[in-house]
Amino acid sequence: MGVQQSKKMPPKIHHKQKSFASESELKHFHLITSELNNEKDLDVKYDSKTIDRIVSQQYLLKHIWKGNYSSPIKDSLESGRMNALEIKCGPGTWVLDMATEFSKCSFTGIDLIPIFPSEIRPKNTKFVLANKSEYLPFSPSTFSYVHINFIEHMHNENSFYQNDIINEIINIMKCDAWLEITTWNMEFENEKVGHITQKLISAMKTCFENHISLSKMISSLPNCDQLKNTNILTNNIPVGKWGGIIGELVMEDLLITFKQHSNIICKKLEITPKQYDSYLKEFVKEIEENQTVFKTCRFFGQKI
Repeated sequence: MGVQQSKKMPPKIHHKQKSFASESELKHFHLITSELNNEKDLDVKYDSKTIDRIVSQQYLLKHIWKGNYSSPIKDSLESGRMNALEIKCGPGTWVLDMATEFSKCSFTGIDLIPIFPSEIRPKNTKFVLANKSEYLPFSPSTFSYVHINFIEHMHNENSFYQNDIINEIINIMKCDAWLEITTWNMEFENEKVGHITQKLISAMKTCFENHISLSKMISSLPNCDQLKNTNILTNNIPVGKWGGIIGELVMEDLLITFKQHSNIICKKLEITPKQYDSYLKEFVKEIEENQTVFKTCRFFGQKI
C-alpha cells in the first residue's frame, strides 16, 4: 500500500510525525462497527455510536496516511506560529489530536452540527457552530492552514461543500497558508470488480448525488490560479479480510452505510429487502475474491 505523488512541488524529505493511529484505536473502531452492524434499525443520526464511528474513521485515515497531515508545515507547528482551521470538524477528533500534540498553536473547528466538545477541551482549541452551509464566518487572511477530511459515504445535507467553497476558503487563508484536503471516496483502484459490487456502489452513490463532491474538486485544484506548490497524493484502502485489520474495518464500515441507505438503494435497484440481503452477502464474497481496493486522495497547496 503505497503513496503516489503528482504535480508541481519538488520532492521533499517527509518528516516523521509523532503519532498515528494505534492498534487500540483501530480495535475500538472494530468494536463500534461490529455493534452497529448488529443493530436492526440503522438510521443516519448523530447518536453516541455514530459519533464514535466518525472519530474512529478519522483515526483510520490517520493510520493509512501515517499522520494527520502531509503539507510541509512541521516548522510552523513546532514554532507555535500555526493558526489552523478544520472545516466540517464533526466531533473535533483532528482538532483535539493536533492541539494536544502542538500546544503552542491554535486550532479551530467549524461544523453545522453541534457534536464537538463544548466544555472539556484543550485551551488552544475553539469550536464554531455555523448557521448556514454557504458561509464561513471568518475574516479574510485569518488562517495559516486549513484542513478538510471528506469521507464520501458519510456525506449528508449538513455540508459546506457548495460550488464556490474553495474560493471562500482561500479568502480566509493568509498569504503562503496551506490548504489540505483528504478524501475517502467510492472509486475503485483495481480493474477487476464484481458485478454485484459495482451495482451496489453505483446505487450508493445516488444517495449522495445532490451534494458537491470534494473528490471531484481535487483533480482541478492543481490548476487553481490562487494556489502554488500543489500536490495530489493517492493511497490505497483495502476492503475485506484479505486486507487485514484495516480491510475488515473498512468492510464493516461500508456495510453500516449500506444498511443505513437500504430503502433508497432497494428502490434504485428495484429489489426487495430480502434480495438486498442476498446482494450484501454476494458483495462480501466478491470483495474477497477480487481483493477490492478503494482510493484515498490527499491534496495540498499553498496560497499565492
